[in-house]
Amino acid sequence: MGDSDVLKALARLMLGWLYVYFGYIKLAVFGIAGTTGYMESLHLPMPAIAAVAAIVIELGLGTVFVLGLCTRWLALLFTLYSVVTAVTGHQYWTMTEMMPHLDAMEHFWKNVAIAGGFLMFFIYPRCSISLDRLLFKNN
Repeated sequence: MGDSDVLKALARLMLGWLYVYFGYIKLAVFGIAGTTGYMESLHLPMPAIAAVAAIVIELGLGTVFVLGLCTRWLALLFTLYSVVTAVTGHQYWTMTEMMPHLDAMEHFWKNVAIAGGFLMFFIYPRCSISLDRLLFKNN
């Protein structure tokens, strides 16, 4: 185990924790009903399914990513998820008031940057500090 593995594990924790935390907030604070209401406000189709999917992806799969299991494929999933949530949840191009426009633009581009971080884990998934390494030693 080298310094780069410690840093990769730390980076995986930092990226994954973002989704674990907000998935928990969606479930524990807003609940399914509140999260569904938010999905409705975004005009998403099947908002109840979107709410449950968001919680499962963020809280459940985010935890799995943090632990380093199926890192490569979860990184690809979270890359796509981050871009989709940027486009559906932060549509700054539709806003005319300056402050909401700037706020949404900031969140949009943060999501794009987060997608870039996940993409790096898709390209370079190996880390000795992970369940992938523990369970699949030849990997």
